[in-house]
Amino acid sequence: MASGRLRRRWARNLLTVLAIMISFSMLLSLTSISLGLHRASEERLSDSPRDVVVSSLGLDPNIEDSHETALELKQSDDLGSVMPLLTVLGKLAFVEDGPSDLKVGDRIGINADTQTRTVGMVGVIPDMARDFMGDGNELFIRSDLLRFQGWFQEGGDPFYESNYTGNWTGELLLDNNLLDEYGFEIGDTIYQINGSGSISAIYIIVGGIDTSLVGSGLTAELIGGIAMVHLGELQYATENHEIVTPEGIRHDLATAYYIDIAPSRSSSIEKREVYLELEERFPGLEVTTKENRLYRIDEEVLVLEVFAISVAAASISIGVLFLSSIMIIDVEDRRTDISIMRAIGISRRTIFLQTVRDSLVLSGIGAVVGLIPGGIGASTLDHYLRDLYGVNIEFASFEPIVVLSSFIYLLILVLVFSLVPAIRATTILPRSGLSGFMNR
Repeated sequence: MASGRLRRRWARNLLTVLAIMISFSMLLSLTSISLGLHRASEERLSDSPRDVVVSSLGLDPNIEDSHETALELKQSDDLGSVMPLLTVLGKLAFVEDGPSDLKVGDRIGINADTQTRTVGMVGVIPDMARDFMGDGNELFIRSDLLRFQGWFQEGGDPFYESNYTGNWTGELLLDNNLLDEYGFEIGDTIYQINGSGSISAIYIIVGGIDTSLVGSGLTAELIGGIAMVHLGELQYATENHEIVTPEGIRHDLATAYYIDIAPSRSSSIEKREVYLELEERFPGLEVTTKENRLYRIDEEVLVLEVFAISVAAASISIGVLFLSSIMIIDVEDRRTDISIMRAIGISRRTIFLQTVRDSLVLSGIGAVVGLIPGGIGASTLDHYLRDLYGVNIEFASFEPIVVLSSFIYLLILVLVFSLVPAIRATTILPRSGLSGFMNR
């Protein structure tokens, strides 16, 4: 009986199913994006092993005497692993079949055989960085997970230990995307150049790095990849080993310390005490815990999540409103039929449930059909955002929990909005439609 009623008004009901399908597919796609953004931000930070980060407030390296201070911190009973690092934007020159006698200070001519790329340069002390890598070959730098193929042969920082005068290792780990793009191999030479185009450092590739960066999109306009070298060598190449200021000479500059609190101070109260001690020791620097950083990222992602969910909720609400309007029209068209049903003894409750059931059938068909475009839409948005930002991050999570929660949300909306036509149907009296039927 219900199928017969729906078939008689097939064109109207087809448009209703189409409206529900479109709005439900948008709900699925945007909900998947919201869940993907939340998980991507949370997992990338919560998996990071560092408990505390001491960092410069601005972009410029403001931490002085980084090597010596890191060794002092490492001797503390309260702290476990300590890693100083310098992160700056640097320009690397990739020279194909270039002269082998280039040296520091030479200018590199830009031609068809020479290309430059601005990359994120990371300076570390390999042995200290190893402490943060555990059993795996992975390391988080600024919430980006780096996976290494190969590692430094020299575990210390001999160039720093020679007071920046000798024992240059020139070891460099390079983003695998750049290795593939330029066809470089282990043992090839890479040049770091300064603003005037002169060589400031010469490196030898000793390994590769897998990152989330893909060398395209918006991120490529700022950073085209990742390169990691010894801390002292990067300090020297970027002139952060010694800077003369009006206040005096500043030595051995870095941008951050990554710190793990010792297992013996694992309680929340003891961690808080260590955190306050670090704040007192490093005035003028930013001291943040893992919880602080997670909360900050949650706030930033929450704005995007609220926007996505709001658009999705508005879309599905419009679709259900359309369904409710169609059902009201349907009730008005069926006034005579409903009057006859009332006259032969069919109860208001049966008519009420019949109208709600028709709404559920139409919305259910639209939702089931909308699963396919919803999944396609989530996948399309995911690939679009990856290409836009140039990062290999899962922006969309099209999972059963997304489908189930969307179905429940749709069901609640349909039940609420179908009350109006259903109640309207129960108010039709037997005589209101019978007079018109008898006059035919």
